[in-house]
Amino acid sequence: FLKGSFEPAIIEVGIPATIIAGSNDPFKKRDIKLMLAWIDVICNRRDNINLKKALSFPKQYATPLQLRRFELTALENDISLYEAAKRSGECQSFFDVIEKIEKQFLVRPTQYFKALVSELGIGELYGTQGLQNRILDAENAYAQMIRWEQSKTELGEYDDVYTFLKWLRYRDIQERFIQENSDTVKLMTVHASKGLEFEAVIVAGMAQDIFPSKRSADLEEERRLFYVAITRAKQHLIITMPQQIEIWGGKVIP
Repeated sequence: FLKGSFEPAIIEVGIPATIIAGSNDPFKKRDIKLMLAWIDVICNRRDNINLKKALSFPKQYATPLQLRRFELTALENDISLYEAAKRSGECQSFFDVIEKIEKQFLVRPTQYFKALVSELGIGELYGTQGLQNRILDAENAYAQMIRWEQSKTELGEYDDVYTFLKWLRYRDIQERFIQENSDTVKLMTVHASKGLEFEAVIVAGMAQDIFPSKRSADLEEERRLFYVAITRAKQHLIITMPQQIEIWGGKVIP
């Protein structure tokens, strides 16, 4: 929608624009980010932030009270949080998964991801809970990793998991820099705008069957989305609607 409508029109009149990735980015999905946290921990024992994330997925391996105790043990004995948690013997199933994956001597991110999905039983877990959308998220993330590996191979560059994790971190830093510093119009969906704020916001397409969408049966959810959209504005809010729209078949209606 964004690339097909607003971006070419803005570029045509010479206004610089940046599309902000959001809900369509598989690596930004909550569960995928937590699986990537697991991979980070396997590759770097001293990554305390990702260790805490991994310990919460797909089940709670350690309670907040246990985590605080591990942190105290790590501080008192000058060891890593990972080592403190392992010495406690309270999260053995967590470390069993890590050790099983380590013994496979994997190299590429797709190999780590596939092994992690298998060891954590992600497919079975989502299947029994009817979470087909999360199965699709995992498939999309895996496909994206394959494309990343193929691009690296074609360029003759490293396609190992460490290079992939560095690429993810660089990409996130670059995206934040663009969002915060570039003097461009930022194009995004309402979902992608969550947590962001701007001096001026334009909410476009406020017409029946567009927003609220005719594909949504939940009017309250559409209202919540609209609230998110208008509260992104700090100073100026502009709400627009078209005089006419083109529907399927090329028919134009008021």
